[in-house]
Amino acid sequence: MTGDTDDIIALRAALAAAEARAEVAEARAASAEAQVAHLKHLIARMRQDRFGASSERGAACWPSLNSNWKSWRRHSPRTRPKTP
Repeated sequence: MTGDTDDIIALRAALAAAEARAEVAEARAASAEAQVAHLKHLIARMRQDRFGASSERGAACWPSLNSNWKSWRRHSPRTRPKTP
């Protein structure tokens, strides 16, 4: 009987240690995620300081400008005369 009791105590201790390690790992992961978010914000602010706010707006609207340009090219008449 005492062998079973010792096993239960040992298993509970191992479980508690594993749960403690999991909590530490989760805390580290949360800290790393927060640090990444902070660094992304810092990079964006440094870009704005270096290039100005217009560079961020330009980067955000570039895909729509590109698609508008392609649409315009597709629907515009050709201005070059045809060669015989």
